[in-house]
Amino acid sequence: MPKDEKGLAIVTNGGGFGVIGADEVSRLGLKLADFSSETVKRLREKLPDYAVPNNPLDLVGDADVERYRFALNAVFSEKNVGVVLVIVLLQPSFIESDVVDAISESHVTYGKPTVVCSTGGDFTQILVRMLEDEHIPAYATPEKAVNAINALVKYRKVLEDIEKRRNISPKETRAIV
Repeated sequence: MPKDEKGLAIVTNGGGFGVIGADEVSRLGLKLADFSSETVKRLREKLPDYAVPNNPLDLVGDADVERYRFALNAVFSEKNVGVVLVIVLLQPSFIESDVVDAISESHVTYGKPTVVCSTGGDFTQILVRMLEDEHIPAYATPEKAVNAINALVKYRKVLEDIEKRRNISPKETRAIV
């Protein structure tokens, strides 16, 4: 589950979907991660000039799986990122099912919560099933994906609150009652 002190990163190949996701993050009171100067530099060195290394990170419409793999590794390794929303708009010849491997590899390597948004037809549904087989949830809209992340954040807070209450001494308990 995402940690409160760390923010959410959005990686997409569809800028509009990234903006919708960022708007939902703001509406729910969540925090977008700030990329460190090292991450920004790393992204600038490899991404095309027209892909701006901000959060949300728009890899633009011609992104292929290798661009995704590079960007995901850079974003997942960012110390300020606690959870990653990957928005994948499938485009034949650019993005195919091997993007699932890139997402899963980063998820497993860095151990950060990962949620995917992908919208489309039959091929997208195949991708979604592949992601779910890797225990990575996928949603059809950025809003639904961000709401799922928000639910994880709230659940984490509940668990932390329960843990704090377990550590109350008997004397403190009597004072409460």
